Parts: sequence; C-alpha cells; structure tokens
Amino acid sequence: MLRSLQVQINKRTLVLDASKRSGETSGTELKLQHKIVGKRQSRVAKTTTELNEKIKGNAPGGGVKQKPKPEPKEPKKGEGL
Repeated sequence: MLRSLQVQINKRTLVLDASKRSGETSGTELKLQHKIVGKRQSRVAKTTTELNEKIKGNAPGGGVKQKPKPEPKEPKKGEGL
C-alpha cells in the first residue's frame, strides 16, 4: 500500500514538472499542487517510519512478539553430557 502511494506521488510530481516546463499551469497553481504533493509525501514518510518502529519494537505497544525460548532440559540420572 505504501509503495502504491509512493508511486502515485512520483507520477504526480512528473506531471507537475512537465506542466511547469510546458507553461500549461500558472505558477500559483503549481505551487499549490506541489505543496499538496509534499504533504502527501510527508505522510507516507511518517507512516513508513512508524511502521518500521513497530516492526522493530521501538514504538510503545509495538513490536513483533516472539515466543520465549524453551528452557534447556536437565540430563536424566545416568545420562552423560
């Protein structure tokens, strides 16, 4: 999902750049559109960082819980190490 959002942002940025080069869109409109794309990019970056922290277990209540390792068994009487 994040990758899909990033691809959309990249495509929109290319369209805006092409529009700027061709002079199709006013400077004011371009600034507004770039600001919108910038905000979307910031949200994707923030979400990616938060997800990464949860995966690593750095976020409160986050992290992937792992099963505890079993205790080593004691050798039975008469068994060697």
